[in-house]
Amino acid sequence: MTALERFLNGIDKLTEWAAKGAIWLMIPLILTVVYEVIVRYVFNAPTIWHFEVSRMMAGVVFFFTSAWIMVRRGHIRVDLFYAKFSPRGQAILDAVLTLILVFPLWAVAIPYFIEWAADSWRIHEVSSESAWRVAMYPIKTVGPIAIILLVLAVLAAFIRDIKTIIRGER
Repeated sequence: MTALERFLNGIDKLTEWAAKGAIWLMIPLILTVVYEVIVRYVFNAPTIWHFEVSRMMAGVVFFFTSAWIMVRRGHIRVDLFYAKFSPRGQAILDAVLTLILVFPLWAVAIPYFIEWAADSWRIHEVSSESAWRVAMYPIKTVGPIAIILLVLAVLAAFIRDIKTIIRGER
C-alpha cells in the first residue's frame, strides 16, 4: 500500500469514526423529543432548553455525517446522464465539477467558518433563541471542524477520481 493510499484510507476511517460517533447522538435526540412532547402536551410544561439542544445535536449529526456520505459516494446526484458515462467519464465529470464548484466554495467558506467560531469564543456568545441562553461557542466550533473533515473527504474523492481518469476504472 502506497503512502497516498494510506492517506486516503486514513481520511475514510476518520470520517467514518466521526460519523458513527455523531450518529449515537440520535438516541438522546429522540429521547429529548419524546420527553418534550410528553411534558408539553400531557403536563402543559414545555422546557426552555429542548429547541436548542435538539438543534445542536441534529447539527452535529448532519455536519459529521456529511463527510462520511461523501467518502461513500452516497450523495444525491441526477443520474439521467451520469449513469450512462463510463467510470472514466464519471470521474472526469466529478473532477471537473469539484475543481469548478467545490474547491472554490470551500476556499471561501473555511476561513469564514473559522472566523465565525473564533468570534463566538471571543465574545462568549450565548443563544438568543430561548430564555435558556446557552453558550454557542462550543457548537460553533463543530462547524469548522466538520467542514475541514468534509474538505478532506472531497479531496480524497478528487484524488480517487484522478486515479480513475488515469486508470480508466474505479
